[in-house]
Amino acid sequence: MDKRIKSFKELTTSASTFLHKKLLRTKGTVNHYQVIWRKIEYFMEANNLKSFTKRVYISFLFQHLGNRDYSTFSKREKDIIRAATVLLEFHNTGRIESRKQLFIFEGSIGELMLQFIAYKTSLRLKKHTIEEHQRHLYRFLIYLQEHKITEINLVNQLHILQYIKGLDSNYNSIPYHTVRTLGSFFKYLYEQGLIKTNMVRFIPKTKYTKQPKLPSVYSAEEIQTTC
Repeated sequence: MDKRIKSFKELTTSASTFLHKKLLRTKGTVNHYQVIWRKIEYFMEANNLKSFTKRVYISFLFQHLGNRDYSTFSKREKDIIRAATVLLEFHNTGRIESRKQLFIFEGSIGELMLQFIAYKTSLRLKKHTIEEHQRHLYRFLIYLQEHKITEINLVNQLHILQYIKGLDSNYNSIPYHTVRTLGSFFKYLYEQGLIKTNMVRFIPKTKYTKQPKLPSVYSAEEIQTTC
């Protein structure tokens, strides 16, 4: 672990950044980890523990879960173990090994995404390409759910542009692959007659090269004039 990270706050902040930027975990997932990490922080404060160590990790889990068999734990309790283990791993190594993320496509928009993924799978694309589509569509779905958008006909060009604009442009591959995936998804929906507007024309072009932050492309006023 980087010796410059001294406080528990610095540790959790760095671990959160790694999860979000390196492993592409959604903000909701990172926030879930942070809630559990705050429990560890309260435990340390209550016991006057200054540094997070493996001994602190074991003591925290023992206090919350006891000495029961893992198979008896609830999902919430397993989440506590997972979050604490991830933090210990980052503390010890300065990184978190990627574990396969479970993508759950809920709602009518999620169903359309699954249809699109099934179509792409039928084309015998590489497994890596299919997983890439799943990852970027899932993150877009979470964004829509966070903004209370549950039907595909409620998605407009402003939602798409604001989502793309909010991507981390410090990693060129994220905007690039997101734009490609969303373009392919909305093209499929339009060609299948599942949406009436060709949303692809509102998705900006981007190159997989070093460049400034993805441009906002259109202002809200400009978007209104194109409707």
